[in-house]
Amino acid sequence: DIARAQELAGQDGDNSFIDAHMEELQYEYGTLLEKIENVLSNFGLIPEVSQDREKETISEEIIRCILENIRNCIDAFEFTKVFDILEEIKQYRLPEDYEEIFSQTAVLMEVLSVDEIRQIIEKKLREE
Repeated sequence: DIARAQELAGQDGDNSFIDAHMEELQYEYGTLLEKIENVLSNFGLIPEVSQDREKETISEEIIRCILENIRNCIDAFEFTKVFDILEEIKQYRLPEDYEEIFSQTAVLMEVLSVDEIRQIIEKKLREE
């Protein structure tokens, strides 16, 4: 509605109307963009890049400790803790290779392929 009113005011040369309602137009436009972004994100049509930029980065040393913790939880059959760790790690920005490991681990945990998870983690931890 406000966009149409702004358009008509522009056609009529009513700059005072445009100036007086610019903040309202910007607010409505921003709200609409957020709604569109949410819908596209829900359908996986756009990456959540803006959210990743806001995520805190954690050091490789901490990531390696997390992998060791996952391995220890698997060895102790504490699968609920592994799921909790995998959920918690989503709050952080990770280097791409670690992102892949955590992604693979999450998929394998869904079917409890713990031997494969252990192999992936062991392989990564051996890398220096």
